[in-house]
Amino acid sequence: MEPWGAALFGEPCRECGFGWSIAPPEAVAWVRAFEDHARDATGYLTGEERLDGWSVAEYVSHVGDNLRQWSERIQAARLTGRPDVAGYDPDALAEARGYAFIPLEVGLWSAGNAAQRWADALAAAIEEGVELQHATRGLQRAEDVVRNNCHDAYHHIWDIRRIAEASASNGRRPLMAEPPNHYLGADPIVQSDHPDVVALGQELRDRHAGDAEFAKAAFNWVRDNIAHAYDAQDHRVTLTASQVLAEGVGLCYAKSNLLTAILRSQGIPAGLCYQRLGDPEEGHVLHGLVAVHLDGAWHRQDPRGNKAGIDAQFSLGNEQLAYVIDERKGERDYPRLYFSAADEVVEALGKATDVLACPLPSDLSAG
Repeated sequence: MEPWGAALFGEPCRECGFGWSIAPPEAVAWVRAFEDHARDATGYLTGEERLDGWSVAEYVSHVGDNLRQWSERIQAARLTGRPDVAGYDPDALAEARGYAFIPLEVGLWSAGNAAQRWADALAAAIEEGVELQHATRGLQRAEDVVRNNCHDAYHHIWDIRRIAEASASNGRRPLMAEPPNHYLGADPIVQSDHPDVVALGQELRDRHAGDAEFAKAAFNWVRDNIAHAYDAQDHRVTLTASQVLAEGVGLCYAKSNLLTAILRSQGIPAGLCYQRLGDPEEGHVLHGLVAVHLDGAWHRQDPRGNKAGIDAQFSLGNEQLAYVIDERKGERDYPRLYFSAADEVVEALGKATDVLACPLPSDLSAG
């Protein structure tokens, strides 16, 4: 893989591409813009994605704290003349600070603030020739601190990009999502507190105690027991979770509303997401999905219902949805994860009297 940013840093190291020949002023400038680099790398990631170490959000929080620690040490030497510094255990700090509970957006904001303070302090320290005496590393000039800190920040941007690539290759689509607990609770459409929905959720939970097993059972139940209106040529209009459950039929949007409600009724965070299907000649149409939060990540599921040519399955690994997006035809995955049904869906179905004759939305205004 071509090391990202190798041209800026000169001769790249074997692992992440950082070049130790970078001039201190360039390193300071790069770190000062760390928040921009991190936002570019995280893109639509939730922050909870991981490979075999910290999550994306935890890496961001670590960089912020590392910059904060070293700027404090430099300032102590500048302001008090005390050069002696000790090391610290980053894993112990991560646990003490609760990195696992700091949302990505908060980590980005915090790291961005730390990067600005760090850049001001280190630029001044270089000019003044400040030196530190590290307990294990020995003499650390301001220039050495700059290169070390820049490498740490750069390396973890590299880690984040590796995680993003792995998530994409595993079929996990990054979603623009709030923290998982935002996707609990009920509203007039996703009626996770409706007695009939709760009763079904509890019945499934009684037979499947584990969260993943319960989520799979709920998915299979909605996929296989609620008919897709087009497949069944059923004219009835359903939208809310209780309507779909009572009538036993619905479009993809309606079936997704019910599945989301069932999952939430048993404490599983779930939200609604969408695809755009079709082509310019025949026209595009919006398609509804569900994303469930399990094993520290969001996983999209498609409860549309199977038929010849469609085989959607519950999966926490490679996605197995009803449709594969073809961007050449103008199809797309929308990155936003919704708490409730999109306005376009509610408007279309809310005033319809015949679901088979109802004009369906073709796009999202706030995708």
